[in-house]
Formats: sequence, structure tokens, C-alpha cells
Amino acid sequence: MALTPELTVSMTALEQSAKLDTAFSNPMPMPYKGDYPQQYIHAGQSFPKGFVWGVGTAAYQIEGGARLDGRGPSIWDTFSGGGDSEPDEHMQTKDNGDVACDHYHRMREDVKLMKDLGLRHYRFSISWSRILPNGTLAGGINEKGVNFYHDLINTLHEHDIEPYVTLYHWDLPQERAAFTVRKMLS
Repeated sequence: MALTPELTVSMTALEQSAKLDTAFSNPMPMPYKGDYPQQYIHAGQSFPKGFVWGVGTAAYQIEGGARLDGRGPSIWDTFSGGGDSEPDEHMQTKDNGDVACDHYHRMREDVKLMKDLGLRHYRFSISWSRILPNGTLAGGINEKGVNFYHDLINTLHEHDIEPYVTLYHWDLPQERAAFTVRKMLS
């Protein structure tokens, strides 16, 4: 079942996209750029007033830079065979997040693309292996990791994009491999 926009999309944008010589000759106009729909209706239900439209990512899926600037091994490195690990026996392929989308190096370019798309809200997660490489404060804070997220937040603000930070999105330092481990609570 698809969600159906209650608001009408400007026919000008649709007419422009229909006149393109080829599908890739010009960028497609964004029907909601700068004017997100206020309400979607599905089976008589609508999103509540104040619902925030945006996009989200997960650190391991986009950052890359797995062995750069002091980042420690994560549970995902161990599972997927990233970093210096061998893939878990359940992995069907040898894909991992060592490079991913290379957001660690392309962050400013990525945020500009978000702005160009008309995004106003961005949810991202923190890679704790980038901030606490050994999994504890006593093991030391990786200042380069902290600076990366500081720069990301500042760059989002510079482009009028509101950051939403997910503190935990299934990405722990390998030293803190599970919440069931008592030391995770300390």
C-alpha cells in the first residue's frame, strides 16, 4: 500500500520533467523541494501535527574510514570482516563498511547535496568506535572522532539543516560487544 499525498504537486515541475531530452540530460525537478507535504493520508490516518520530514543514515553504512584517525574496531567490523577481521560465517558476501559511501571524507559535499535536495532535517548515528576506540572513557577519547561529528553538526547548521543524533544504532566498539555484558553499563 502506498501513501498518497493530499497536497497537489505543481504541474509545472511535472511538465518540465516530461520535456527532458533524455532521462539524464538534466536533473529532475524535486516536486517537494522547499515545500514538504504537510499531510499524507493512508487508510484515513494522517501523520500528527508537528511530524518532521527528513532523511536518516547509520554511521557504519555511510562513513567508511574504518581504520583512520584513531577509530577502533566495532562489532560491525567483526561481523562483516571489516578492518582487520575475517567475516562472520553467516556473511553471504565479503562486503563491509571499510569505505562505504566515504562520508568521512566527503561529509561537506554530502551536506551540500542534502541542501540542494531541499532537505531540512537529517538523522545520523554516532560510531562509538570513532569516539571511544577502546570502548571506555578510561581508554581515551578520540578527539579526531569528536571533531568529525562536531564539524558535521556545524556544517548541517551552516546549510540550514537540523541535525538529529541517534546515540546508538547497533554500532559499538568491539570491547563492548553486547548490552548483556555487565561492563556495558559502566
